[in-house]
Amino acid sequence: MKRNIQLPTSNPSTSLRTGFQHLITNLQSLIPSPQSLISNLYLLIPLLLYAPALTLPFFWDDVANFQHLFGKSIVQVWLDSKGFPYYRPFTFTLWYAMQKIFGATNTVPFHALNVITLLALAWAVSKLAHKLTRDSLVAFIAGTFMGVFPFAALVVPLVASLFHLLVTLCAVLACLAILEFESTQRLRWAIIAIMLSIVTPFVHESGVTVSALMAVCLSAALLIRNAKNFSAFFAKRLSAVKSFFVVIIAFLFNLIAFFIWRSIPKDQGSFEWVG
Repeated sequence: MKRNIQLPTSNPSTSLRTGFQHLITNLQSLIPSPQSLISNLYLLIPLLLYAPALTLPFFWDDVANFQHLFGKSIVQVWLDSKGFPYYRPFTFTLWYAMQKIFGATNTVPFHALNVITLLALAWAVSKLAHKLTRDSLVAFIAGTFMGVFPFAALVVPLVASLFHLLVTLCAVLACLAILEFESTQRLRWAIIAIMLSIVTPFVHESGVTVSALMAVCLSAALLIRNAKNFSAFFAKRLSAVKSFFVVIIAFLFNLIAFFIWRSIPKDQGSFEWVG
């Protein structure tokens, strides 16, 4: 006796409708909520303030930095700093890539990078403030103050000042990463914190202090959360111990970066660019 076996069939219209609904759901998830837009409104202020910087030319310090790049390869940028009083290869690598992509005389991308870095810095400061205080208003105020900080008016329009914006951004992100690791114990945050501690000294020499800043932020977070009995909390909270261990690893990398900085040939002339 032969049996008729019926294979399951799918309705093409039903499958199409389901796929379309999934697509709509995914697209809707990309649209920020009104609450999210309001909470990030502080980013609009520095954007409006510094948008005119995109029309500016290069200035004297910019040209001096780009002259240091002229005729060099990426390897040379990382192995010596002859002709320049500082060793900041990571930032020069960014400029090197931008010159190759956009051209060395195209000013707009370089000014845009400074503005974007400032916006990212305001966002990171806001997130760090929220992580420390759990207060949305404090986070909003911190991000706003970072974005409209008056002395930034001397920094953002000058392409050469990317050093200062970027090293501050990396330091704040490292602090944010160590706090995320302490609260979630996810290994990726520890790796991000350590990677930032490795990179930051090569953005600007002041980056060797990033591990100290991480320790300060971590201690502040633990103190705020457990102000009444900090010592007892630290003794029994393994996540805090692990987090400080990550900070120690970051410190060791900062120490290595310092000795690398000392060993790299630099211009030892009497003249130095400010900052």
